[in-house]
Amino acid sequence: VAEADAPRADALVEALATSGSAFADSALGGGLWITALVSGPEPPWQRAAAWARGVVPPWVALPRNRIGQRYDPSERRVENRAELWGAAVALFATGSFELLTSAAATPVDVRVAVDGGGLELGGRRWDFGIRGPGRFRVLYLGDTVRIFQTSAASPDDWETAGLLVVQLRETAL
Repeated sequence: VAEADAPRADALVEALATSGSAFADSALGGGLWITALVSGPEPPWQRAAAWARGVVPPWVALPRNRIGQRYDPSERRVENRAELWGAAVALFATGSFELLTSAAATPVDVRVAVDGGGLELGGRRWDFGIRGPGRFRVLYLGDTVRIFQTSAASPDDWETAGLLVVQLRETAL
């Protein structure tokens, strides 16, 4: 978001986040959701993606990097992905999730248990032993936009409490 547009974007995010949208866990799925806006403490995965762009000479054409998540509601699985060099090089974290709130409308609290994570290079994965709990709140869930907020810091500070993430369904872009 351009700096001049930030106040309007913040107001739109706030309006959606407090709207009490309908919630069905099946709507969490549907392929990759791309992180479009991050507000609050900068998470390490965002710094890593920015670092990767910064070390490449300007004359090298970079592939399109995607940062986002895939949820599989039927299996209760989640995968986070931050591409560093397109699909060829990425950070990943996988785990399970559990709804802590049984509600037909947002907000809905979710607990995540990360059971693996590391580096993916050319389709091959190296697990670095990333494990641990996470917790976030679904503030808004629509057909093409969703808003999450981290409600508790992860033990390793991979994410800090208060981090707000707006994601767009990749197929809608």
